[in-house]
Amino acid sequence: MTVRRGEYNPLFAAEKVALQYVCDAALKIENDDLRYIEKHRQRLCLRSETVANLRLHIQSEAARLQKLVGRIQILPASHPGSPRNLYKH
Repeated sequence: MTVRRGEYNPLFAAEKVALQYVCDAALKIENDDLRYIEKHRQRLCLRSETVANLRLHIQSEAARLQKLVGRIQILPASHPGSPRNLYKH
């Protein structure tokens, strides 16, 4: 989104509404990406034995620390924001 001098842009005129719109749009994109990953996990992620070992490790660490484990979602390295993507790039 760019500002052009002399042109009226309703998104920039309504500052808080425009900010909310941009945040909502970004959140929707992120949500769609995560749903796609969840639906196509077998094709995108690691091999099943690696996933099983990772789940076992997380559950054993949680038991050792006496914590509850929520839903485990393993993100592919290509997902922006995943720890593997941040470490890789």
